[in-house]
Amino acid sequence: MIPVEYYSAVYYLTLSFAVVLMALPLLAHSSLKSYHSSTNDWNSGIILLICVLFIGLRDPWGSWMYLGDTGAYTRTFENITSEKLLDSKDYGFDLFMYLSAQVMSIQLVLFFMCIDICWIAIFSFS
Repeated sequence: MIPVEYYSAVYYLTLSFAVVLMALPLLAHSSLKSYHSSTNDWNSGIILLICVLFIGLRDPWGSWMYLGDTGAYTRTFENITSEKLLDSKDYGFDLFMYLSAQVMSIQLVLFFMCIDICWIAIFSFS
């Protein structure tokens, strides 16, 4: 895993590098009409894949200074019970977390990947 101190820098550098590589073929065309739009679909998929992998495979025990609420989600995922679920303020998300904890048991990275894929799918297809 990438050390949490360098996580943001590596993420943005990787994303920038991918975008520059994807933009280079545009320079070969004198007109955008000759550029195939299907290439944009593949490029969008690559950008989404980079986002899913970086966000979904982050260190679940990483410092809150670098990764925000990841530590809180990790603790909640490991300690959630049906009693805590009834006292929830965000019942939908906590129910998803509870069911995930029951099914995935100790696979915390899989939980973060599922959350990541759900959020990206919601924003990509809305």
